[in-house]
Amino acid sequence: MSVGELRPVRGAGSAPEARARPRLGYVPLGCGVLLIPWLAVLAGVAAPGWVALDVLEAIGLLATGVLALGTKPALVPVAAATAAALLLDASVDLATSQGPALLAAVTMALLAELPLAAACAVLALRAGHPQTAEGRPARRSARGSGPARRAG
Repeated sequence: MSVGELRPVRGAGSAPEARARPRLGYVPLGCGVLLIPWLAVLAGVAAPGWVALDVLEAIGLLATGVLALGTKPALVPVAAATAAALLLDASVDLATSQGPALLAAVTMALLAELPLAAACAVLALRAGHPQTAEGRPARRSARGSGPARRAG
C-alpha cells in the first residue's frame, strides 16, 4: 500500500476547516467567559433589557464555543442565533446612542460585537456546509442518484 492509497479516518478532522473550527470555537467561548464579569458591571448601570440581551449573548457565545469544540450538530442554529443577537445589540446600540455614548457604541460594535457575530456566522456556515479534505464543498447527492445507483 502506498501513501497515496491511504484514506483519512472518517471524523478524524483531516479537512482544513475541521482543524480550523475547533480553534475558532475558542473565540466565542473565551468572549462568553469574559462577558460574565461585564454582566455584573452592566447590572448596576444599565436597564434590565440591556442586561438581558447581554446575558443572552453570553449564553449564546458559551454554547457556540462548546458546540464548536465538540463539533455538535446543534452548532448551526446556536451560532446563527448568537450572531443575530450580536448584530441586534450593535444595531440598537448605534441607533439609540448620542454624543459620547455613540463613540462607545461604535467602538464596541467595531471591536467586539461585529467581529464576534462574523466568527459565529463562519462557524455556522462551516458546520452547515462540510468540505472535503481538498477544501472543496462536499457534494450532497439526492437519494437514489449518483454512482452507486443500480439499474433495474
